[in-house]
Amino acid sequence: MKARIPFMAGLLLLSTCIFGQTARVQIIHNSPTATVDLYANGTKIFDNFAFRTATPYMDLPAGVTINLGVGLASSQSVRDTLVNFPIVLQSGKRYVIGTNGTLGSIQKPFNIAINDMGMDTASTPTHVGVGFFHGSQNAPEVDFLSDSSIIFDNIGYAKFGKYIQIPSNSTLPLYLTPSTENNNILAKYDLNLSFWAGKTAVIFTTGFIGSTNPNELFETWVALSNGGTFPLKSLPVSGPRLNTRLQFIHDSPIDTIDIYLNGEKFIDNFAFRTATPYMSVQGGITLNFGIAHSTSTSVRDVIVNFPIRLDSGKTYIAMTHGILGTTQKPFGIAVTDPFAAREISSNPNNVDINFFNGALDITSIDVLIGTNVVFDSVRYARFGDNISIPANATYRLNMTSGDNNNIVIGQYDLNLSTWKGKSAFIIATGFVSGGSVPFQPWVVLSSGATYPLAPVSGPKQTDSFSPLDRKTTANFETYPNPANEFVVFDFMLENEANVHFQITNMNGQIVADRRLGKLSKGSQQLTLDTKTFNTGMYIIRMSTDNDVQTKKLVIKR
Repeated sequence: MKARIPFMAGLLLLSTCIFGQTARVQIIHNSPTATVDLYANGTKIFDNFAFRTATPYMDLPAGVTINLGVGLASSQSVRDTLVNFPIVLQSGKRYVIGTNGTLGSIQKPFNIAINDMGMDTASTPTHVGVGFFHGSQNAPEVDFLSDSSIIFDNIGYAKFGKYIQIPSNSTLPLYLTPSTENNNILAKYDLNLSFWAGKTAVIFTTGFIGSTNPNELFETWVALSNGGTFPLKSLPVSGPRLNTRLQFIHDSPIDTIDIYLNGEKFIDNFAFRTATPYMSVQGGITLNFGIAHSTSTSVRDVIVNFPIRLDSGKTYIAMTHGILGTTQKPFGIAVTDPFAAREISSNPNNVDINFFNGALDITSIDVLIGTNVVFDSVRYARFGDNISIPANATYRLNMTSGDNNNIVIGQYDLNLSTWKGKSAFIIATGFVSGGSVPFQPWVVLSSGATYPLAPVSGPKQTDSFSPLDRKTTANFETYPNPANEFVVFDFMLENEANVHFQITNMNGQIVADRRLGKLSKGSQQLTLDTKTFNTGMYIIRMSTDNDVQTKKLVIKR
């Protein structure tokens, strides 16, 4: 069903467009209210505009104020409008306008959302341009994933996602999840727009989660650029699914290693005191993690294997520890239980932190904030229990022997004010007694970034430096982002440093690896060909001698 354009109103619009500047506009009615009439500058332009229907793209006057008025379907004139929205369109641009909210509601009142980056044709005749509009009033901020790649990221209510270009001759599996919990699948769909090659469409969520009212059920619909709309059929979630989240942290003071997963290289050149971001892996099956030296060329070079089974849909930390080839503290992988790892904090104003004891020559460690023990007698190769702390404060951490709090290992200041609403791990590394790798606690953020805590007092670490002055990289930017055929990395080195760029997809698979060697201080640039990358989200990891930075990269076709 399409909205009807009254004949005289259509002539009025046509005459305006002939003699003035115009913009292309599509309107999607995504407000679960009664059917409405739309008025523009006092003239009815859409009659009996029903919920979950859309107009085709049409020309509207640009450069002038258009007053959009909304009345019930029984309206007789502009005097019957209930709300009005003045808008000004730019000549030559494409817009998608989505109605949202409910007429008469105070919590989510009727409103319009405007996307000024609309598209009415695809980038190529063999693709379909697909956008997204989040219009479900009680749904959280959401992501849309295709397999494990995020294609619409962190879209809040009444917001639009940027268009992606998908091959018209394919069926795209879609998973709708909360942005903070990609393992919590709200709905699964198959999107097939093979009949719409060269054109565009907007996916939109609609209705209320949990509603039993047949007119307000939570659903996902598609609005085609010609005004046609239809619902996507929700499918059961079954079969292999990368819905288990895993972060790897390397806390073994050995040479850089490679990690293989079920025979394929999973993490390449994994350095001591670095970490991956959270990645999606398959749960419910045994995963075989093989450890090899960084010079490995295939799974045949693996030295030791660790079969690990992770529950489907849960979140884990995997931590290397010990030393390869030793018997007293042999190399191992410690894995949290499903409730000890999390990507976001339990309170949006806090940071959730945990602790891992990887120090090789002490039986157990206590971590105190002031005089309060927050991680109690954490034994070697064991995790603590999560705590949640307000983000807007600096905390004095006292690390002591777990057997005697008078034996102080060191004091450190922890400030995670920039990480509000997220999570982090503190890892104990090295040898308390000194040795080749002196003891030092490091912070691991859920993004995969790591940095050491400098001591306030206690044993002096020869390689300690504060998070503010530790970086060899002053700045790291990417453009274009989203990218298509190439991406440029612009970065500034504060000192001469070895530089390593690595790009992984959301499965943790390495899709690009560039070792640039030692570069001089100053501005540097790397251009990377991305023509072979699939549409989706990727993680860029830039490593220098003592700095690791990560950023998201989006590839759109």
